[in-house]
Amino acid sequence: MTVPKGMCFAVHSLNCDQMYSCPYWEFEMLAKGIYYWALIALAACSTSGCYDASPKASRWDKAHDENTRTSTDHLREKSGNDLAKDAPPWNPGGAPSADSPSQKTDWKVGDKSHPSGSEPSKPRPPKINMNDLKSGELLPGGELNKFFPQQEGKWDLVYKQEKPGFVLVSLRRSGEELALLSITDLRSNPEAAEKYLQPSGEIDGYPTIAIGSKGLGLLVGTRFQVQVRSESDDFTASDRAEWTGRFDLKGLEDLK
Repeated sequence: MTVPKGMCFAVHSLNCDQMYSCPYWEFEMLAKGIYYWALIALAACSTSGCYDASPKASRWDKAHDENTRTSTDHLREKSGNDLAKDAPPWNPGGAPSADSPSQKTDWKVGDKSHPSGSEPSKPRPPKINMNDLKSGELLPGGELNKFFPQQEGKWDLVYKQEKPGFVLVSLRRSGEELALLSITDLRSNPEAAEKYLQPSGEIDGYPTIAIGSKGLGLLVGTRFQVQVRSESDDFTASDRAEWTGRFDLKGLEDLK
């Protein structure tokens, strides 16, 4: 078997036909030589790095590596004090700080989302000694006058009635009567104290109840009732509560 003469060039001692062909064994030697030289070249490239055998990184890998290097460089540039400044203040168990989101929740009576799982406690009913109220002497009205609110500014207080255990005062503004203020020693009417066993609210720790649609009553020391009643629609429920709180409640409680 012969091969084309053009393939017979690697070994100069080959006995090739000058025009057309050379023996098959000479072609086999040529092929083996090429194969061995290819193996040598491949080994040389593997050790010298003439080509990159690792797979090419994708665009996502490049972006990830770039972000990682940027974050690392940023942290290296900061000192320990700078990192501490960037951290939010530690506030265990306290109210949310200005750097942390606030979680304020508006809550109303009956809202089951209240953190405690129950409604706020209602005013505790007072302990009333009915036997004490039904006995003893009434306090003179003159001794109750000093516990009324002080007259000031555009408001005028006009004393309308005074008797043992009771004083009534008219609250006026620019000559117009807006409300009636009173103090009652409940020894004159012990049953009235029982209404405060189910108080609807409290002012300065004293139980309060609504008296009709325009009156607010407050019990002091389980003996004295302070009442503010609107005589004008301009004198609102908040006004009644404000003026009730203006009485000297602590001084009235200290009376015996």
